[in-house]
This record gives sequence, structure tokens and C-alpha cells, in this order.
Amino acid sequence: MTAARHFGPDSLAACLEEPAAGGIELDDIAPVAPGRHFLRHLSLGGFGLVLSTATAYQCEVALIFSKAVRRRFSSLDDHAPGLERAIHELVANALVHGNLAVPSPKMGMEGFDDYCRMLDQALADPIRQGRRLEISAARSDADLEISVRDQGAGYEFCRFIDPSEDAQPRQHGLAIIAEAAELIVEESGRCSLIRFPGAAP
Repeated sequence: MTAARHFGPDSLAACLEEPAAGGIELDDIAPVAPGRHFLRHLSLGGFGLVLSTATAYQCEVALIFSKAVRRRFSSLDDHAPGLERAIHELVANALVHGNLAVPSPKMGMEGFDDYCRMLDQALADPIRQGRRLEISAARSDADLEISVRDQGAGYEFCRFIDPSEDAQPRQHGLAIIAEAAELIVEESGRCSLIRFPGAAP
């Protein structure tokens, strides 16, 4: 596992090349224990990343991780046609709605403008920038598993922002994922696990 103060796109891609197990971005804040799926995936010979929100957002981690999964599990072509989209939705969900605590945009141009403004404010907040994102992948029996975990407030955060909003705004993207793979949501939405069955070599 590569440890670094900061990763860029090239160094992220490099630490996901076989036989490396991934990377952990260091900071001056007390470390947070990785989640159980992350640790289990490493124990199964898989790989993963623990990154700050700022790094994951700037480096297009979903794209980099998707390419690594395809390279390392080359038998996926017939089993996981929605893989890249599922990973993108998981990561976007965790970063934007989880760590950055920005709700889904309301309908119309005004709603989109408000969304962009809230996203810019969140990205300028050092506390939210520093929250961690975990993403990991491994084979478990004949299945491929991918887990994404954030440090946001879970589904309850939207009630604090706007009590009239639906209590589970993050479900929109997760519903898309559930069409492509088995989806398990844990920790009040902070952790999502997707499983593509029958993806053994």
C-alpha cells in the first residue's frame, strides 16, 4: 500500500497497477480506521484507495479506479457492462452528497444554479475537503465486489439543510446502480457495496 501526502492522477493510476494494493493519502488529522469492506477486500488480495475529498474530486478517481478494475479483472467484459457507470455513481454520491453535503439539485435552471453555488462553497470548505473517501475492490468467491465509503452525515443531513426535503436524497444515483448490480447500502448511506455475480476468471 503506497502512502503519500498528496496524489495526482498519474501517481493514483500507478499505485493501482498489479501487484500493488493501492494507496492511502496521509494528512495531519487523526487517522480514521478503514471500513470493514475495505479491510476485507485487501485481505482477499484486492486493492483500494483512501483519499481526501479534494484529491478524489480533482483526480477523477472514479475513472482511474474503473480502468484499474478492468485491467486487473480482465474477465469482467461479459459480466459487468455497467461497471464504469456504477463506480462513477457510487463515487459521485459519496463525494457530493456525502462528504461535501450538497443535496441533489432541484428542477429548473434556478435549482441548478443553486446547486453549483453550494458545490463551490463546499469545495472551498477545508473541513469538507479533508473528509476521506474509501474505495476498494476484490473478488469474493465468484463475485466481484466494489465498496465506496464516505465520512458524511448519512441520509439525515438533508433534514438539517431543508426539513421539507425527502429524507433520502442520495437514493437517486443508487437506484441507477441497482439496475446493473446487486447493491447493499450500510451506515445510513455512508457505505455502499456493489456485487457483480459470476465474474470469476
